[in-house]
Amino acid sequence: MSTLQRFTIYDVMEKNGVFRINPANAGAQSEDGTVLYSGPVEFPKMLYHPQGLERVLVPAEIISTPMGPKYSAEQREIIFVLVPNALEESRLLAEGWHQHPSDAIAARTGKPGPAKGMGDVVKLQAKSLADQMVEIAELKAKIKELEET
Repeated sequence: MSTLQRFTIYDVMEKNGVFRINPANAGAQSEDGTVLYSGPVEFPKMLYHPQGLERVLVPAEIISTPMGPKYSAEQREIIFVLVPNALEESRLLAEGWHQHPSDAIAARTGKPGPAKGMGDVVKLQAKSLADQMVEIAELKAKIKELEET
């Protein structure tokens, strides 16, 4: 009976001890066993390009088919920056950078929600429940304000 073996970049990172020394991880320890965990940390965080621009990581393979050429297996990512602190975050937010990839996709496509071909990505990176609850509370407050006027 064979066992399933996986090998991803995260397996390599774990083998190299990247997660073990990251103070944002609950099990973080130094080599001498000192606990490094500093609780949930706000920074660094990612911000996404104001226009939702993308970069090609792996160019598409062009396959000849009876129906004409087909472009297959292209891999892209939204351009992002890592923000080290609140000052840099506020500067980039003022320039129009987005806090969530779905907002950057919406900026690129001109429509909210999953862009064509990006549905699975947006679903995987859906906004957290906390973000949704804050948005709902803000909308309810706005509705109440409009009803009172």
